[in-house]
Amino acid sequence: MKELKFRKVGKEFKESVDRTDGIKFRSFYTLSEIRGIVKDMKQYDEKVLRYFSKLVSTAKLCTNIDFTGIEDEEIYDICSELKLVEDFECIIPEFFKLEEIARDDSVKVLKDFLDTVNKKIDKFDVKDMIGGFEKIKDLIKDSAKEESTKDAK
Repeated sequence: MKELKFRKVGKEFKESVDRTDGIKFRSFYTLSEIRGIVKDMKQYDEKVLRYFSKLVSTAKLCTNIDFTGIEDEEIYDICSELKLVEDFECIIPEFFKLEEIARDDSVKVLKDFLDTVNKKIDKFDVKDMIGGFEKIKDLIKDSAKEESTKDAK
């Protein structure tokens, strides 16, 4: 691993009692940081990638390590090697909550969508829908007949 460089940080960053390597931590996220991390996490369908995003963002925001010019994959490796996850879990109460916030936000979006659909269904005539499907089926059949006629010629 490369030698770590540290950035100058404010008084809200403190050294962990268990660490002697010069790494300092901030014990909280701002509201805008939470929004940004959750937005980044929601880009991924896979839980492991959401976790990766959360960890890398936390390292960038809540440590004094200067990650300038370092790719996210390497930041993740640095966090793993230095066991920063354990520090984040102990020092930053919201670290655990980020996944729940992202999940709850997604559930709310789905619930709002289903509520909207449910309201629209009251005005929806199932017979119209079946008639529409019949027309589509007929159009597909006609299109297939035309294609087979062209191929035969």
